[in-house]
Amino acid sequence: MTGDPVFLALCRNAGLPKPEPEHRFHPARKFRWDYAWPAAKLALEVQGGIWTGGKHGRGSGIVKDMEKYNLGATLGWRLLLVQPKELYLTATAALIRDALAA
Repeated sequence: MTGDPVFLALCRNAGLPKPEPEHRFHPARKFRWDYAWPAAKLALEVQGGIWTGGKHGRGSGIVKDMEKYNLGATLGWRLLLVQPKELYLTATAALIRDALAA
């Protein structure tokens, strides 16, 4: 996946490092972050379907997400979560900038 061009443009225009889309963060598991800055061990997940009964809003999807997030945390990853409507906001770029600076 090459990533959402609008989000990548937001990152570029905000002066952020280019994120790696669909970053596989574990050597044995197939879990992937939607976007990642591997050098900083920072990940961004877009929680699609939370209001429409998608996988992130159903029990089995929530449990799988929890497993993924906990595994990432044990490997030292920090995780930011956004809704799809928040992906293109300058506030999201500011959140990422603050997390990268921390």
